[in-house]
Amino acid sequence: MEKQQQKQTILEAFQSRHATKAFNGQMIPEDDFRFILETARLSPSSFGYEPWNMLVIQNPEIREALKEISWGAQGQLPTASHFVLFLARTGEQMQADGPHVKQMMDFLGLSEEAKAGRTKRYGLFLEEDFAIGDNPKAM
Repeated sequence: MEKQQQKQTILEAFQSRHATKAFNGQMIPEDDFRFILETARLSPSSFGYEPWNMLVIQNPEIREALKEISWGAQGQLPTASHFVLFLARTGEQMQADGPHVKQMMDFLGLSEEAKAGRTKRYGLFLEEDFAIGDNPKAM
């Protein structure tokens, strides 16, 4: 597909998007849904720390129980092919010296020197760039 045609396809997708209030009961094929989840998993995040988990809720009883606390999703929960909750890590986990951040730096295979530099820079990002380090809700 040539570049201009790719751009047009993307624009058409954005022009036809809308907020779905209820779904038609059709199931997303499993291979397509796995592809969608994989694109979400690979989505970039600040510093590559990926501060989220995804939980797919298929059980009808659990979906029903979630309705009363799911503002804006009462129509979608019973009719959606798949229902995905994005779970954010707590502020404590995402502090510059927090357990998730340390685990991610280990996963990235950074040297001790690189970890120290990255910890310092990430701390400045939280405290100065965004001023959210001491705000658990913002984190």
